[in-house]
Amino acid sequence: MEVRFQNFRCFKDTGRIPIRPITLLVGENSSGKTSFLAGLNHLFGLLEGSQIDLNTPPFELGSFRDISFRSPRSRVSKNFTYQHFSGGEETATWHFEDDRGDTRLMGSSFESREMEYLALGPAGIDVRLRLSEDQRRALISLGFNVVKRRNFDVYSITPPDDLVKKKGNVRGILSFPNIFTHHRFVPFLLEEWIEILSDHLKEAEAKNQVKLKPRSIFIEFDRKLMLMIRRRGTPRRMYKAFAPIRETPQRVYLHESSIINSRDVRGELTAKRLMKLSQSSEDNWDSLKSDLNEFGRKSGLFEEIYPHALVRKSQYPFEIRLRTKHAQTSNLCDVG
Repeated sequence: MEVRFQNFRCFKDTGRIPIRPITLLVGENSSGKTSFLAGLNHLFGLLEGSQIDLNTPPFELGSFRDISFRSPRSRVSKNFTYQHFSGGEETATWHFEDDRGDTRLMGSSFESREMEYLALGPAGIDVRLRLSEDQRRALISLGFNVVKRRNFDVYSITPPDDLVKKKGNVRGILSFPNIFTHHRFVPFLLEEWIEILSDHLKEAEAKNQVKLKPRSIFIEFDRKLMLMIRRRGTPRRMYKAFAPIRETPQRVYLHESSIINSRDVRGELTAKRLMKLSQSSEDNWDSLKSDLNEFGRKSGLFEEIYPHALVRKSQYPFEIRLRTKHAQTSNLCDVG
């Protein structure tokens, strides 16, 4: 998976950033590490359909002016955007704007790699689907506005204005326009529109001309939408963004009770987990050690990192050792 932030905090545009099972953020103080974690935590919440905001502990970022990107001339951006890219190249996008000093979600969209699209926002509900010729004609006969998108084999489908105004539940959806909060409801609402319009066709001849059966187009779109969202379920379960890890390394880890409990966000359990992994028979340690060593070489801090048991056949006591460029062995505390 990849994420992108635009006009968010200190980021004008991050570009597409890959998120892996272990992702290291390295930077000086006030370079944006905590802001990136806050945006990631908010984005994961939106994927789950929750209504968390950017002032939910442990991240409290303040008002819209504090959150939106500020140019070198101190000009605050009028909006900011999140994007999430899945492995299947489906794209989810969220747009935020200033609402009397507070940050408000103004709209969101979900686009498949086949360019099929669903968006909620100030303009209402925007649907773009692939249609057969019979389906296109049937929707037009029901009063839908169907327009082919330029350079794409998809059609933009808009229901009649008077029908949208009659449906009060549309206003409820748009009060918090997050695709992942309403994704199961919107396609059924669109099907309901088809049924209402079909019932309003008075002439039998006109009914015979409409070959569009209710629960044919939009329910199929709902199935596709659910499959796309299900593929996103794995990253949502795997990744959690909390507070930054404030590691307090120890020269020697004497016994397990010397390590702070697992709920502490400062990350003292990292050393213990490294030790357990290194003594297990799983392949995870080899992969993790390779990645850590690569990071050490690129950063110029060390050539190799490994837990070292001070008593044979025992986890405790142990220390985290590093091997430098000159083949010297050092303790983690000596590197910093």
